[in-house]
This record gives sequence, structure tokens and C-alpha cells, in this order.
Amino acid sequence: MKARAWALTAGLLLFSLFAGQCPAAESMRHRDWSSLVADDGGVPRARIVSQAQSDGDAFMMLDFDADGRYLARIMVKKPQEACGQAYIPDARDFAMQVRVDKYPVFHSQGKISDTADDLWFTLGSGLDEVFLRQSMRGRWLRVKMQEVDGRGLIVRFSLRGVRAALDRAMALRKKLRHGSAGKWQAAPGRTDDAAYF
Repeated sequence: MKARAWALTAGLLLFSLFAGQCPAAESMRHRDWSSLVADDGGVPRARIVSQAQSDGDAFMMLDFDADGRYLARIMVKKPQEACGQAYIPDARDFAMQVRVDKYPVFHSQGKISDTADDLWFTLGSGLDEVFLRQSMRGRWLRVKMQEVDGRGLIVRFSLRGVRAALDRAMALRKKLRHGSAGKWQAAPGRTDDAAYF
């Protein structure tokens, strides 16, 4: 168990370096997840991150802005022989299915970005408060990403500690003062039905 914890900590450090982002000193472990404040292009974000259980070279992170909106991404390390070269056309669309245990499947569209060493899967809309609540109750999160040409990737993440990580991320995001831009998902309110689509 200690070896797994050490590997996850080392992986998170490598993840931050590969992403070109240095986490602030506020990093805290919550079993299989970590919460921290990350510098995203000069804008601080509250982030939770976990290493995949099914593929050690994959990481999932959810970034929260000061308004509570979030962006879900998965980073997959490229095979050694593909590092430094284009692996796929940039910004290619892909279909995504996300499932927590035996709860209903969430369907969405997303984009793949190719950097020198990593593939970034930006998860599209479709993940809402229901998904976050299921994640806090569940044991496993499975993500299936299917490209238009039929190639696919399935990664599995443990949800042990995600509730504590989300709680801390919500506390950290309240400290953030900067606005946000980009393809962030709205934080749906109980009376704001349009935010769910």
C-alpha cells in the first residue's frame, strides 16, 4: 500500500511537470485522489486529480474556477516511441461514455489535443451535479473514449477519497479571485434547468 501511495505521489508530481503547471504548496492527499491549487496559465484553479487504476500513465483531473464551474480532463502519457511527434490530428472529436459503478451512463462529446509527450482528452458537457454526487457514493469511475474511426480507450479510476478531495476543492475555490474563460461547464443550480443541457 505504501508503494502504491508513493507511486501516486510521484505520478502526480510528474503529471504537474508534464502539464507545464506547478501545483501550489496546498496539495493534500485523500486516499486515491489529491486536491491542490494549480496555476493554469497564470490563473489559479482548485484541482482534484487521480491516477488511473487500469493504466498507470493516465490521470484524471477536475479543475474548478471561482464560480464553481468545472472542466474535466484526462491526460494519457504517449508511448515512448511516439514522444515528440504528432500522434493524432489535434482537436479531433471523440465520443465519451462515463459511468460510476452501475449508475446510468453519461454520454458526451469531447476533444483530443496532442502535445509533445501527452494526449489530453477534454471531456465535453454532460457531466453535472448528478455525476458528482454519484462519484461521491461510488467505488469506481470508468471512462470510455471512442474516436470517430473506431479506436477506443477505457480507463478506470478509484473513487476512494474523491468526496474529501471535492470538499477541499470547493473550499479552495472560494479563495480564488480570478475569473475564468474557456469551455467550462456551468455549475447547475437547483432551479436552473437549462444549465443541465
